[in-house]
Amino acid sequence: LGALGSAFLMFWIVFKTTRSVWWGFVSLGLFAAAYRVMDVYLDTAHSDSWLLCTALLGSYLISLKRSRTWNMAGIVVLVASFWFKQHGALFLLGGLAYLTWLEGRRSLIYWGVAALLGPVLYLLAGPVLFGPAFHFFTWQTPRGWTELNVATVSRYLRFIVISYLPLALVAGAYALWSLLKPRQRLTVWVVQFGAALLSGFMGSLDPGSSNNVYITMGAWFILLGVLGL
Repeated sequence: LGALGSAFLMFWIVFKTTRSVWWGFVSLGLFAAAYRVMDVYLDTAHSDSWLLCTALLGSYLISLKRSRTWNMAGIVVLVASFWFKQHGALFLLGGLAYLTWLEGRRSLIYWGVAALLGPVLYLLAGPVLFGPAFHFFTWQTPRGWTELNVATVSRYLRFIVISYLPLALVAGAYALWSLLKPRQRLTVWVVQFGAALLSGFMGSLDPGSSNNVYITMGAWFILLGVLGL
């Protein structure tokens, strides 16, 4: 369900942005073609597919700019992405940063809800909901996997060059173009592109991780790459 939801959102986001069914199907086709690059984790009972689905959905709700209620719904969905996998915190921060840029002080309510449903609930209710070993397996154990060295950076860059280079170049150019254009050109997708790049780098910090850690980064290469094209 997470994989199907992610695939539909890839199509829908590009279709709504470009008003082109063709480009929507191009993004969907590239997403399907990345099946093995994403280490075939999208068809298993693994958290990555739901992380991606909720990161896309939450960002989409914010992109609609319909009302503060819709924005809040987007933040709640982005909080859910954090609960599926820690890397979701990056997309939550991306959504909060974008809304802060748009609304200024009025965005404090979003930060309050995100803090309450994210770190506060994690610290206070996590062990109650999931057992006394919850913090051990979701915080202490992953901390021991982190290694930052030349091999970390090399793996990260090598993966991008081998798997996504054309799309990465177009996505980067599109993001830069958006940042250099007037205020209204900057979209939540460009902001979340930064979160996706950081998510991929965080995955590289674990030398024993599989390439499923690059799923969100790859999806944003496809999304912004197609929009750029």
